[in-house]
Parts: sequence; C-alpha cells; structure tokens
Amino acid sequence: MRAILLLLSSFLLATSINAQQVENEEKQSNWKDKLVLDGNLALRFGASTLIGGNPQIGYRITDKIVAGAGYSYFLSTTKVRSVKYNDKLHGPTAFTRVLVTDNLFARADYQSLMYVLDSASDAPPQTFGRDRLFLGGGYRYPLGSRVNFTGGLFLDVLDPAASPVFRAGVEAGFGRW
Repeated sequence: MRAILLLLSSFLLATSINAQQVENEEKQSNWKDKLVLDGNLALRFGASTLIGGNPQIGYRITDKIVAGAGYSYFLSTTKVRSVKYNDKLHGPTAFTRVLVTDNLFARADYQSLMYVLDSASDAPPQTFGRDRLFLGGGYRYPLGSRVNFTGGLFLDVLDPAASPVFRAGVEAGFGRW
C-alpha cells in the first residue's frame, strides 16, 4: 500500500511539474506579441534636403508601459551661395512610454547624438556630441489592433531653448498595444 501511495504521489508531482513547464513555455512563447515598433522618418527635398529616421523597437512591460531603444540617423544637405553643407546627426536613443488613459500617454526620450557639420570648403568637419532628454506626452488614435497614429508635444529639459518639439507618426506592434 505504501508503494502505491508513493508511486501515485510521484505521478501527481511529475504531472504538476510538467503542467507548470507547459504554462511557462506558453508565457515565454508570447514575448513576440509584446514587441512594439516606433520611431519616425524624415524626407524633405528642395533648396535643402533632409533624409533620415529614428527606428525604435520597444517591449511592452505591462499593458500600460513600453520601454525600448533605437538609433537616429539624419543627413541634411544645404547649398548657400556656392558652398554646399553636408550635416549628419546620429546616435542611440532610449524611450519609455506610459499610457495614462486609453488614448493619452506620457513619454521620455533620451538621445546621445553626434553632430558632424561639414562644408565643401577646405575647412575640416566640425564634430560635437549632445545629449537630449525629451519629456512630454500626447494622444494616440488606434488605426487597428496593432497600429496607432500618435502625436505629442515634448520639451528638451537639457536644452529648453531647443524646445518645444511636436512629433506625429504611426506606430506598429507585433502584438496589441
């Protein structure tokens, strides 16, 4: 009788452990549903040209909090009289976004940017770095279960003279957001 109870207890324990492993594997397999694509794209042509973007990928920590990182790269070309200026801006970014209500969000963006200012003259390019911390918020309008139109107003708290900045765009996620 003791052997039967021991065998039955071992079977139940093994079944419980296996069920827990299956549940954990299901939770782990849904990590892709928590990924969110964000960022912006810039195109301008004419007397001055601007091409660039800031792709970002985030992870939905909870239903209301997303954190992520990305990289900014922008190239600007301007011709003033007979001198052509080629400017580059690039560097890593990190962000956190919190849904305050279903459609209102607060956001913080940190950017560590490198500027390269180059003219076609004989002068060497000027290079300098600059950190920016944008704080602000905005409104998101769902265009589907995984796509939102967003717009917001942000203040660079490290350099308030360069603020405020308005941003609008479309964000897409692999999962719901």
